[in-house]
Amino acid sequence: MGNFILLLFRLVGVAVAFAFACLVAALVQVALYGAMAPDQFASLSRHGIDFRLIVGIAGLASVFAHAAFVPAMALIVIGEIARLRGLFTYLLGGVLLAAIVLALGVENHVGLSLLPRAVAADLVCGLAAGLVYWALVGHRAGSWLPSQKGRRDTAIETDE
Repeated sequence: MGNFILLLFRLVGVAVAFAFACLVAALVQVALYGAMAPDQFASLSRHGIDFRLIVGIAGLASVFAHAAFVPAMALIVIGEIARLRGLFTYLLGGVLLAAIVLALGVENHVGLSLLPRAVAADLVCGLAAGLVYWALVGHRAGSWLPSQKGRRDTAIETDE
């Protein structure tokens, strides 16, 4: 029962981290495409947060989540089972995920800009999302799985 509870907590953590990663990717996208300068994010409380900005960022985050869900879940499952916990792994995974989403968008004739600046911005969004995901849950990937050392110790104890 203990492992089941750990798995449930892990699934909730993964879902929350995925949502935050998509939100950060949307914020980075807005900043990189010049819709809002990064220094303006800090002064939002002074100027008042525009409802259109909130809806736009949330909408963009949901578009990212929808487009990246299946390949992201495949990468997450691989990371959990293989216990991949390195920061570089998740940064690379975020960039790979952004490239996959771009490729799927091009294949499905979605109106994406393939100018080098736009592609670089999209890849940086994936990088930022990978960083956020790693910081929230990726650094403990596979921690809910029984340890190999624990299995060996149990086997040795039962043999004696």
